[in-house]
Amino acid sequence: MKVKQFVPEKECLSCHGCCRYSQKQTVWAPLFLFDEIVELTAKNIVPCSLFTHADARCGEAARINLVEAGGQFICPCFDPEANKCKIYAHRPFDCLLYPFLLARKGDQAYLAVDENCPYIKKISSTQGMLDYVQYLVEFFSSGDIIKAVKDDPRIVQEYPHGVKILALLPKLTGSIM
Repeated sequence: MKVKQFVPEKECLSCHGCCRYSQKQTVWAPLFLFDEIVELTAKNIVPCSLFTHADARCGEAARINLVEAGGQFICPCFDPEANKCKIYAHRPFDCLLYPFLLARKGDQAYLAVDENCPYIKKISSTQGMLDYVQYLVEFFSSGDIIKAVKDDPRIVQEYPHGVKILALLPKLTGSIM
């Protein structure tokens, strides 16, 4: 699944929030879809051992195993000294979509946004943001995306805090049960 990037790369590179976590186990760590794991491990871009499910043949999405660095946990694909993703050109759907998220509350699927993203704080009420939200609602209404979510419902997750619900995604709702 490929989605248009919303946050300009320059904004991402100037931020020091993403890819760093206070806990080793967190829903905020990147989730790699099964097909992404297969592709990245087959091309030796990311070793299979970096995933929670070390066996990429399991057929499920998996979180990348975070590594401890300077009192926090970081994505092993992140270079903190350069403040860059080492696999930026091959980053997973979860990272492409961010700061937007597919969120679950009960049995409902929603498009949400992480309000802690500095770029979102700057542009949250702009026409560009509204247009992108509309693009995402349409994107997540396509048959291919609905099938992908049905095949791997972990794409839609419950987030504990800092998430603002933007739109109900009714076509995905039946896929996450």
